[in-house]
Amino acid sequence: ENFGKISAVARGARKLQSPFVSRLQPLNVCEILLYRGKTGDWTVAECSMEKTFQISLKTYEKIQTIFKVIEMLKTIKESEIPEQIFALVYETMERLEKEKSIFILKIFQIKLLKFLGTLPEFAYCEKCFEKINFKASRIWIPTENICTKCDEKKYTKKEGYEDRYRKLVQFIKNRPYAEIKKIKMDENDEKTLIRITEKLWASAVY
Repeated sequence: ENFGKISAVARGARKLQSPFVSRLQPLNVCEILLYRGKTGDWTVAECSMEKTFQISLKTYEKIQTIFKVIEMLKTIKESEIPEQIFALVYETMERLEKEKSIFILKIFQIKLLKFLGTLPEFAYCEKCFEKINFKASRIWIPTENICTKCDEKKYTKKEGYEDRYRKLVQFIKNRPYAEIKKIKMDENDEKTLIRITEKLWASAVY
């Protein structure tokens, strides 16, 4: 049975002689045996460490990035986290060992929103549900996925983004890391992707 994200207590974990001291740490992947008490609370019975990223993710930038990942996961309600997210987090940490951290973080955010069901389907208007003709609108508003007919605010080009960025987010959303890392972007593209991702995350439920 998949319980998603849960909270558990490791009794005595702060004691120096406790076997949990070095294992239950951020950036460690562990296999944990839990039991549930009469009150419904979870307690850690046993813990064995399978892998640690503490050594390989030793630069300040990479550690800062992975703690941002952890903070994002904390905002998710325990009953609403699908099991695919563990694989996403694990792969993200593996990628951080070798690749540029800020781009990996943005990929993680987009895929996380997808798994949580809060990333819009950009091809269709969220008001009339008709397919959007992006060639006609020429601009893309990430947080208001609407067609030209439903655009009551009459967004200008300065307020939106070129359609190629919509295609980029769609590609990141649906394709594996191996294909995404082949994308060639200049500094402006990277900065634009960061802004778009931050807007998508801020507009999500979480």
